[in-house]
Amino acid sequence: MKRRKIYLKRYEVENARKIIFKTLEDLGFFKNFPSEVVDTRKSLWRTTKNPVYAIKSVPEINISAMDGIATCSLLTKNASEVNPVYLQKEDFIYINTGNPVPDRFDCVVKIEDVWESEKGLEIRKPV
Repeated sequence: MKRRKIYLKRYEVENARKIIFKTLEDLGFFKNFPSEVVDTRKSLWRTTKNPVYAIKSVPEINISAMDGIATCSLLTKNASEVNPVYLQKEDFIYINTGNPVPDRFDCVVKIEDVWESEKGLEIRKPV
């Protein structure tokens, strides 16, 4: 059986960054292209020169991006594998993707990162 050759190399982060930016520069990625104003109906396949910000966020309320529990991030601040935090019933609510996050909470812990225990819901990393 022929052995497969793998072409991956490990680089230090700073060296990898230099390689990536050099490659992008060689490809003309940072070249300053001229810009023009185009009607949005004629902008298909065009690229914006600057970020485009919405006047209003849609939806205008905080929506959960995942199934999990809504809670206060300060309660999870010191959570770790060796020092988990235990949340009590009044500290969280279960929430599904797309549900509004109640105002008293500022984060959602994904359900895969929540463990039930006798002491309460166990959180092992900060959110």
